[in-house]
Amino acid sequence: MPFWKKEDRTIHFIEIPKTGTTTIGEILENNGWEIDKASHAKLTDLHPGLEEHSHRSVYEKIDMPCEFEFTTVRNPISRFVSSAYYIIDQWERGIGIIPELIPKKTDITSQGMIHFMHGIFTKVVADNIHVEYNRYCPQHLFIREKTKVFKLETELESLLEEFKRRGIVSKNQKMLHKNKSVPKSFKKVLPDWDYAPQVSQYFYDFYKKDFKMFDYKMA
Repeated sequence: MPFWKKEDRTIHFIEIPKTGTTTIGEILENNGWEIDKASHAKLTDLHPGLEEHSHRSVYEKIDMPCEFEFTTVRNPISRFVSSAYYIIDQWERGIGIIPELIPKKTDITSQGMIHFMHGIFTKVVADNIHVEYNRYCPQHLFIREKTKVFKLETELESLLEEFKRRGIVSKNQKMLHKNKSVPKSFKKVLPDWDYAPQVSQYFYDFYKKDFKMFDYKMA
């Protein structure tokens, strides 16, 4: 949920899917912060199903004052791959939309990841990039100029220090590390970018602004 409250304080955590949001949310809860129910209700009315991962054009309609607005971002490639494994795990449980037949996550190949990518962009995201809880929505569409951005890969400790400096968490709070989509011993495959150049180029064009804005290198 974007807005969190503790007594008379309000902070805005812009939760971009697959960027460590569960971990950050747990840290906030452990330190007495609660999701603001009033803003949650308003977001539900504005865009049902996206309350937890509302993009800028939705949450700006609330215009709720807060003392600190922040988010975490991730390399678009690893974010997409993580989303793929998460979604496939859901499909294996009978949850969600299946754009095409796919193997089990333990059998996915680099070429299979490209097929998955093609299915997502042609059958799921084609008409509405905000489907699947904004899981494939470009990250720059979530933030605004005043949003403080932290990279998932390298800046979580910096975010924790910012929390401590602002008195959002206790001085002895440690960073939590979790990965629920696959076992720790499992290594995710990356897309074979040479397998289908047109699909690969579409991916890079779709997330071009994310790569540039957040200073991530293309594979």
